[in-house]
Amino acid sequence: MDEAFVPFALDRFSRQSEARTRAGAGLGLSIVAGIATIAGGTVSLTNSPGAGLRIDVSFPAVTVTSTRP
Repeated sequence: MDEAFVPFALDRFSRQSEARTRAGAGLGLSIVAGIATIAGGTVSLTNSPGAGLRIDVSFPAVTVTSTRP
C-alpha cells in the first residue's frame, strides 16, 4: 500500500488507484473499523512497502460469568 494512502485506508469507499481496476467498493476496512469502534476496540495499520500491510484489530477483554446453577 502506498504510504500516502495509509491515512485514508479506513475511510468508507476509499480505494488506492491501483485497486480501481478490480471489483470492490472500498468498504472492507471501513466495516472492520466500524465494528471494532462500536465494540470498544481499535484498528491499526502498519505498512511495510514491498512486504505488505499488517492490520491489527484489538477488542477489550470481557469476563463472562455463568448464570447457570
